Amino acid sequence: MSIKKLWRLIGLVGFFTLLVWVGGTLRNSPSTSFDVTRDKPLGVNTSGSSPASPSTVSTSSPSPSTPASPESPSTQALQHLNPSTPLGVDTSVSVPILMYHYIRNNPDPNDTLGDDLSVSHDNFKDQLTYLKSHGFTTVSLDDLVLALTGSRDLPQKPIILTFDDGYDDMYTTAYPLLRDNGMVATSYVVTGFIAKAGYMDERAITELDKSGVVTIGSHTQYHVDLSKQTSKRAATEIIESKKKLEQLLGHTVNHFCYPSGKYTDEVVTAVNGAGYLTATTVDPGNTHTYNDRLTLTRVRIHGNTTIEKFGQLVN
Repeated sequence: MSIKKLWRLIGLVGFFTLLVWVGGTLRNSPSTSFDVTRDKPLGVNTSGSSPASPSTVSTSSPSPSTPASPESPSTQALQHLNPSTPLGVDTSVSVPILMYHYIRNNPDPNDTLGDDLSVSHDNFKDQLTYLKSHGFTTVSLDDLVLALTGSRDLPQKPIILTFDDGYDDMYTTAYPLLRDNGMVATSYVVTGFIAKAGYMDERAITELDKSGVVTIGSHTQYHVDLSKQTSKRAATEIIESKKKLEQLLGHTVNHFCYPSGKYTDEVVTAVNGAGYLTATTVDPGNTHTYNDRLTLTRVRIHGNTTIEKFGQLVN
């Protein structure tokens, strides 16, 4: 064999040896498998930016999901809403929001105001029976907000029950009747009156909140006329009562009620800025939109409201 042929043979052997070595290296490397459609290695960043996630399907276990929030499902659904920013939604819904105070027999016949604010146990029971027998379904204020944004449908005959001031008969009298009838309601608590004579204590408020029957809302710290306060005092009443209830309950408080229904544009702005999603007044009416959610109208139930009159009010 000539020298020239020998060198050619050695060159061919070396070339094939090199191919075998390169092929084995490519097969054993985890980071240099090639995608012929992109003509560059997968998982190799060539742009100078942070590496992209691999396009191959991961077979590892998924990361644990975020623990469920202790908030109610309605409250979780509301969390995407920014109370300080109007959504431009103006859906109109007709929902009577009933306003109660005491559920009791008035202990002092000479107290005309107390008598007007007091609905007896038997009358309240009859009113709940009327609602059930006439096809009404109680809904929460969370439900109302979601309906106003087009996020939830309400039942055919929705109605909302609210109770002002946080009196102890909310826990001892109203709550058992609501629970036994499968109804829900909102109780507006004056935080500075908690555990005072005639008012619910922290244990009762917490139990109502956990029951799923009663939503707790704020009614300021000391039930002052917000329309007559300085901006600073009004803001303190609005904000600090919310903080107190949220510390007690361990979740967001979304709903507010103006004491005696008194408010100004400045007060409404402060309520909005504090993060409340709704606020109720004593102004009469039962038609609501998202843009007036901080001045919701209500239907007052008096101590002398007969069942016939009650039927007219809710219908």
